Amino acid sequence: MAKARVLAARTALLMRYAAGKKFDDAIGHGSRALAPAAKLSGVKNLTMFDYEHVSTWIFRTFCDRILIPRATMSRMKELKPQGRWVPFDGFQNVASIDGSAASLRSARATRTQVEQQTWLAVRTAWLAIEDARRRLDLTKLAVTSAEENLQLAQGLFEVGRSSSLELTDAQISLAQARADDVQAHADEQAATAGLERAIGVAQEGP
Repeated sequence: MAKARVLAARTALLMRYAAGKKFDDAIGHGSRALAPAAKLSGVKNLTMFDYEHVSTWIFRTFCDRILIPRATMSRMKELKPQGRWVPFDGFQNVASIDGSAASLRSARATRTQVEQQTWLAVRTAWLAIEDARRRLDLTKLAVTSAEENLQLAQGLFEVGRSSSLELTDAQISLAQARADDVQAHADEQAATAGLERAIGVAQEGP
């Protein structure tokens, strides 16, 4: 009976201490007073104990999680498998945790590298589009100029004021200007396709 009064007094003291404060969690090592105080204060709590002869009623009633060595749990007949009982294996899983942490760091490094490569691919494709569009402006002017020169050469040739060689040169210049214009259009389309690939836009078939 005296132990019960002491437990009640300690629980009350802890609740008085927690009043008005914001605690995320409460963690104890076999503390019988902390478990009910935290529960009644609305604070999630975890307790640990490693002695198989301890009375677990208070912990089973008030604790959200109970951490206990697996060997101790196997010797306690009163314990039944529950979601809040967490077996402790004595840091045997530290290696797997370290491995997972290393894998996470590697994944983050890979992601950073992929992001940098994607940014470079997008920038390169965009610059290629800009270059192709500037060349399209120039080739259009070149085609227009070549067409005017050919008309002039044809007129001069018809009145006998220019030779067939000059007329042929004007025709070749126009053909070259049109070929350059076609190539500029093709380059723009290729650069646009490259940009779509870089940003992951699916291209529809014909």
